[in-house]
Amino acid sequence: MTDPQEGLGGLLERFREAEERECAAFDGTAWTYRDLLDEISRDGDALAEQGVGVGHVVVTGGEFGLRQLSLFFALSRAGAITAPLPEVGAFEASKCAEIANASHVVTVGPGGHWTLTGAGHPITSALLARFAERKEPGLVVFTSGSTGEKKAILHSVPKLLSKFVVRRRAYRTLSFLKWDHMGGINTVLHALSNHGMVVFPRERSVEAILSLIHGYRIQLLPTTPSFLNLLLLSGLNLKEALSSVELITYGTEMMPDQTLKRLREVLPAVVLQQTYGLSELGVLRSKSLASDSLFVKVGGQGFETRVVDGTLWIRADSAMEGYLNSPDPFLEDGWYDTGDKVEVQGEYVRFLGRESDVINVGGEKVFPGEVESFLLGLPDVKDATVSAEPNSVLGNIVVAQVVLAADEPQEQAIGRIRAACRRGLRRFMVPVKIYSVSELQYSDRFKKVRRRSKPSDVAPESGSPE
Repeated sequence: MTDPQEGLGGLLERFREAEERECAAFDGTAWTYRDLLDEISRDGDALAEQGVGVGHVVVTGGEFGLRQLSLFFALSRAGAITAPLPEVGAFEASKCAEIANASHVVTVGPGGHWTLTGAGHPITSALLARFAERKEPGLVVFTSGSTGEKKAILHSVPKLLSKFVVRRRAYRTLSFLKWDHMGGINTVLHALSNHGMVVFPRERSVEAILSLIHGYRIQLLPTTPSFLNLLLLSGLNLKEALSSVELITYGTEMMPDQTLKRLREVLPAVVLQQTYGLSELGVLRSKSLASDSLFVKVGGQGFETRVVDGTLWIRADSAMEGYLNSPDPFLEDGWYDTGDKVEVQGEYVRFLGRESDVINVGGEKVFPGEVESFLLGLPDVKDATVSAEPNSVLGNIVVAQVVLAADEPQEQAIGRIRAACRRGLRRFMVPVKIYSVSELQYSDRFKKVRRRSKPSDVAPESGSPE
């Protein structure tokens, strides 16, 4: 059996190769790789003095800052299992600590100072017990829980780190995705394992992100299609504002082809690359067919893919050990149903949408992203979100929220939008209700929230199913 600490030790040795280089920055404070190693050592000594080590599950909460990085590595080196939950409310953190069988909570305060308190939850999970027996460091991340209770996902830290053995190009990277998200964790590990620098934002407004990109001459921007559309809507000169950016990677939700087309026109010198990953499997290697194409090849070493009845299945060496509070979703041979519907073109696939998001209209399947992309191609529409509404006759109808491009009577613009939909979409795809809103709703991860706004927030334009 491989030494559970081998991957981590190799990564820390790699840090020592670049001790004088800056590795991370947040709120005006920057650490070199030597600083990071020193802080990992200090935090490790402090944790050991308080008896934290192998078999303990530790929630790291409180403020986000560079301290969260050193705590992750220090806890992993001690053989503990870490659940990073910075900037999470006290009630939610307490609930997550219970689900994760947390023995301790580390709370990071101003200036990176932290305190340790006992959580008192016994280990009832057989998965966690096995990690303790193997003295293996682990990572617990939580799903969003948008359709029910959050699921706690347990990963092996050595397995995660094995993906970063091969050295790749070092970038100055902006860590847009959060530290409690597998995409955010992958961004940080990729940057640090290649002697890059990662810059963390305090806020994710367009202005704040562009300021960091300019100030740190960011080369790699990993983000979401929704945020990229907000950049386009800002009216700013993006070619100038993003002059240092060489690569933009996008994922976590569907990219409308109209948004990708506009990005390509505005940023012709920037490589646009789609990424793909799941909390259960980690982030796969990906290669877009072209910067203006939504077809992407996913997989790479340690991953196998197949398509069954239009749905992507994946088998991964770095897959999670399992859920702590839900049944095992894997087949006996290790294959995992992603729930993502795809169109296949040779080795490449185009993501159509999650199976759970598909709208069933009288037996016909409607992918919200396809209708959204059509709406974004209309001159009257700046942004759009499509969702389902129950209907006694058809099962569901298609509902659209749109941000109008011009300040004019809503009835006129919505009338043109409706007419364009009837001309350009198949009948069952046409939104039966169209609502004008001042802005769309986004989650704290800058993904579209596909649900109806409150009636007071909208001006409806309704019709009957055709």
